[in-house]
Amino acid sequence: MNRLDIIDKLYFMLFEGELERVDKILRNIIKERESDFRVWLLLSMVKLRLHEAEKALNAVNKALELNENSMEAWFLKSKILNVLGEYQEALDAINKAIEISMMQDDYEDPELLTEKASILVNLNRRNEAKGLIEKVLDVNPYDPDALELKKILEDVE
Repeated sequence: MNRLDIIDKLYFMLFEGELERVDKILRNIIKERESDFRVWLLLSMVKLRLHEAEKALNAVNKALELNENSMEAWFLKSKILNVLGEYQEALDAINKAIEISMMQDDYEDPELLTEKASILVNLNRRNEAKGLIEKVLDVNPYDPDALELKKILEDVE
């Protein structure tokens, strides 16, 4: 089995919930794969799910050093910064992810817009958040994250 296969397998294991096992395997292979963007991105995901946000932030920053044009890494960084309460930095990161996404796909990704709305709620910029949620729900009226944020906004009013 080559290393690409092991990274793919680790992603599968992560989504199956085997966080500690993936974390342990990553710690063993990261020394020989220091310049592998996917390893750092995966490590960041694992650390975030293990509630180790500072370590997740360090890992995603390393991933961004290796690939500064990764929409996924900027998106993940925004989620981590949001968890850490660094809302303005989180907003800057999600805006970068949206900018990259627009260059690649030429449309506004609803998942990115929902994350941005979540950050805006934390910044007490509720009207802007509400506009983004409406945009997401126009595309998918059943989006669970957007519906949850809509309810939070309605409960505050």
